[in-house]
Amino acid sequence: TKWNIESSLPRIKVPQLIIQGNDDEYGTSAQVEAIARQSGGSVKICFLDNCAHSPHRDQQSKTLKVITEFFGTYFSFDALFLNHSYFLHFIESGIILSIL
Repeated sequence: TKWNIESSLPRIKVPQLIIQGNDDEYGTSAQVEAIARQSGGSVKICFLDNCAHSPHRDQQSKTLKVITEFFGTYFSFDALFLNHSYFLHFIESGIILSIL
């Protein structure tokens, strides 16, 4: 049996940000589109050029910009909170969001 989360997607009601590198060797745009199509909440998609499976490493500045803009639509952040190394620590530990 293949592992598949699609049946759980409609229960996700919170806004989601999906970031994927166009050169991702593991994920496909079809997977991202399936998540967006089947999720119960709003979904923002960002595909990054010159980027493989680790956007937070391959395109650190662009990834941080996209995340900052996404969270900025929901929250007001103090500039100190957006310290890059602090924010990336949360991203890499998967506490704030998942990067596909």
